[in-house]
Amino acid sequence: MLIGEEMGDGLTFFAEGGTIDLSSSGAVVRYSSAFHDWAGGRIDETTPADIAERIVPVGALELDRVWVADSDDTETFDRFCREVFDSLNV
Repeated sequence: MLIGEEMGDGLTFFAEGGTIDLSSSGAVVRYSSAFHDWAGGRIDETTPADIAERIVPVGALELDRVWVADSDDTETFDRFCREVFDSLNV
């Protein structure tokens, strides 16, 4: 069971990498150079060895449940959290 927020990436993406300092502007650019495909379980020469050893195809991940907190009010948020935890015990 996965609990958390929807990821910004899909299940196929590039990660790792490094940074490049741009001398004229002083800006730092981050780049990603390692292929990950958790949907299909594919790797290539850029996939880190420790990940390549463990990668498995998971297909499409679908949410089992969705909870949305509608308020920042402490009492309402506490009640919401109790409802989420209680529903996991069913």
